[in-house]
Amino acid sequence: MKRALCAAGLLLGQMPAQAYELQTLEVSHQGKAYHVQVQARLARKPERVFAVLTEFERASQLNPSIKSMVVMPEGDALRSVSHTDGCFAGFCRDIFHVQKLTVRRSAHGGRIDAITEPLEHSDFASGDNHILVQADGYGALFSLVSTSVPSFWLPPLIGPYAVQMRLREEALNTLSNLERLASE
Repeated sequence: MKRALCAAGLLLGQMPAQAYELQTLEVSHQGKAYHVQVQARLARKPERVFAVLTEFERASQLNPSIKSMVVMPEGDALRSVSHTDGCFAGFCRDIFHVQKLTVRRSAHGGRIDAITEPLEHSDFASGDNHILVQADGYGALFSLVSTSVPSFWLPPLIGPYAVQMRLREEALNTLSNLERLASE
């Protein structure tokens, strides 16, 4: 028994610890709007974390529910069209999201602001996402504040709960993937 405990202790000691420290994860629903707020410290250089976030061609590696993302210059900003898998409580559909992106790099990180464009081909009536990456004594401080108003039908009662659970799960998966990709 003692040997088994020692072996387990050695194995556990060799397992990598979670490299990010989650400070805030709040997901809420009010009316038709869904709100997400995330703040986490990542044990990576902030400029590398920001670089991963702006490698749009690799978006599906950051968030596997993204099937594709096309980003095109539009004036002094960018326009993104993303295609995601939207499965909530057994209801699945393709979701298209069109956003105007503003990317501002800084010496140690940067900021991304994304405003939903409620166009004919977008499945969102409105929304805004704000990502900030800045230097922190631990490495990088990642902050996300997001509000989205879907224009597609959700089943009553279970729909909002399922969407909130999915948003929470995707936030945690994205943080893990961001940490991993920023270490490459």
